Amino acid sequence: DEKSGAEKKTSTQVLVQAADLRDAVKKLDEGMKGTMADYKIASVAETAIMDVYPYSAEERTIDSISENANSPVVRNFIQTLPEGCKTTITVGGKQVIIDKTGNKTKVIPNSENDLKNK
Repeated sequence: DEKSGAEKKTSTQVLVQAADLRDAVKKLDEGMKGTMADYKIASVAETAIMDVYPYSAEERTIDSISENANSPVVRNFIQTLPEGCKTTITVGGKQVIIDKTGNKTKVIPNSENDLKNK
C-alpha cells in the first residue's frame, strides 16, 4: 500500500530440482542471491514430479523439420527414394513420413509416434 509505506507480500511457489529438502533450500538461496528481493520460505515440500523436459510447440517442430528437410543432403536423399515408396526418417530430431505413393512427394510430421510417447 503506497500511502502507509507497508510492503506488499506475494505468495509464490518455486520448483527446485534437488536431492532432498535441505538441498532444495540451499539451491533456492543460491538462486535468490543475485536478486534484490526479500523472501521468507514459508514451507518446503517434496512433489511427485520426477523430471522436467523442455517442450517445443508443434509449430516449432514443423519449422525445424522444414529447415532441415530443405538441406541439400536430405533433399537428395528424398529424391533417391523410388516412386510409390512410403518411409519414415528422422529429420531435425523428429520423425517424418516421406510419402511418394501419390503424384506429389509429401513430407509429414509423424504424429503417430508422438502419440505413443504421451
